[in-house]
Amino acid sequence: MFTIPVGYRYAWQSAQHPTIQSLNSGDFEHRKYKTTTNHNPTSFDKVTISEKGSRLALNQDKDLKSSKMTHNNTDQHTLQKLHQKDRKVKLHENAHLSNSGGYARATTFSYTKGPDGHQYVTGGEVAIDVAAATTPQQTITKMKTVRRAALAPNDPSPADFKVAAKAAMREISARRELQTTKSNIPDEEKIPSSQQYSHHTQKTKYSPNNSNIR
Repeated sequence: MFTIPVGYRYAWQSAQHPTIQSLNSGDFEHRKYKTTTNHNPTSFDKVTISEKGSRLALNQDKDLKSSKMTHNNTDQHTLQKLHQKDRKVKLHENAHLSNSGGYARATTFSYTKGPDGHQYVTGGEVAIDVAAATTPQQTITKMKTVRRAALAPNDPSPADFKVAAKAAMREISARRELQTTKSNIPDEEKIPSSQQYSHHTQKTKYSPNNSNIR
């Protein structure tokens, strides 16, 4: 396959087809006109902003920056408070649990989502058994432990004081019952308290009960 050089192509086409010559000439002139009338791509439109408009734009920019700084400061303050609350609640509930003597269940926590997307502990409670034990003496020992667990944190809550009061009342009741039992037994029939109460427990029932300390 051969090709015709560009310079000769139009001459050959014009010689063979006169109508093409006029079309080519018109097309050439048209292209020439378009080329000479193109805008300079490096030129730019200029816009003049008044002094008042400049001040307004500057003030808006300052307000936007100030708003962002205020928002960031608020988030930081919120995160700081959430971190403190998380630590405080965990220490509080751990104090209950570590002093419960095995009478408490695992801690249940409640959470709050922070501005950073993380979950922070903001509440908790420990369920503790405040039911009377098998004997009055065992009940007394148990209630002492429950009361100590309820008041173990540095800042007991109203619920903690309520549980401690309930344990104290049951301890007093158990002491009275123990004293009554001892006074009703003749001296010659007295036996160690760990054994003497075994027959009495058949008549006295202690209903289990759980309370929450927070």
